[in-house]
Amino acid sequence: LKRKFGGNARVKKSMLNALRREFEVLEMIDTETITEYFARVMTVANKMRSNGENMPDSKV
Repeated sequence: LKRKFGGNARVKKSMLNALRREFEVLEMIDTETITEYFARVMTVANKMRSNGENMPDSKV
């Protein structure tokens, strides 16, 4: 069950690296509202947290 639902360490590490890259290159799109941009940022941050990243709110 742990492998099926939690993934193994390599998969989590790979996912976390991809999410870190995505977080670092996030930019607001010209037609996007602040609320929409904030939602995108929080989605990536929450995915990072669920994969084990220690991400304080101050970094977000």
